Amino acid sequence: MGISQKEYKRRYSAIREQMAKDELDCLLIIGRSDDFNRGNIRYVTGSGGGGVCIFPLEGDPVFFIRPGQKTSPKLGRIIDALDLLDPREASVHEEQAVKELSRFYKGNRIGIVGFSCLTVPMFQAVTGKFRDRIVYSEGIFDRLTMIKSPEELEKTRAAAVIADKAYALLREMTAPGVSEYEIFGAVKKLNHEMGSEYSFELIDGQGAMMNMSFFPTA
Repeated sequence: MGISQKEYKRRYSAIREQMAKDELDCLLIIGRSDDFNRGNIRYVTGSGGGGVCIFPLEGDPVFFIRPGQKTSPKLGRIIDALDLLDPREASVHEEQAVKELSRFYKGNRIGIVGFSCLTVPMFQAVTGKFRDRIVYSEGIFDRLTMIKSPEELEKTRAAAVIADKAYALLREMTAPGVSEYEIFGAVKKLNHEMGSEYSFELIDGQGAMMNMSFFPTA
């Protein structure tokens, strides 16, 4: 049920249309792997692991991956848009980011998306090189993600149907003596059978306030 390559291409085209209007040569897109700060990276790469992406006005976006990861047969499973990206292994993102930004820079401006995720070394590296040519471009993604494409609407509705069925299964299974492992396994099986390749790895049955650190136990 992942996002199609056609949809990623639509997103890329829409982002570049906004970049051209804002006179941006390139975007530096930053995300963390937690559940609250990976949206922008995931929007262009399909990766839920956060990271750094250099998104040019022209050419393939450069996505930094871990050293040794490029030969992994699983790479295409964890980065949906892999065929549209230029994956580069990097252990020091700051040095590589400046190098790739310089390659695409044509004298206009460079936008930062995900400023709250920007590390101090990365901030110092890019501002030291490009100085007043750096601008904050969160608004591009805010505008584009506000209005959903037909595919995004379709996938959202499909995800809601799966969530409803999973909730019904939870109500049916949950009882004294049934372990979290059993419930989690059954829900995970249902999700996959209905076409969901990803679901939130969390179960929390302790009160009304969700604790984000609880994983299934016996």
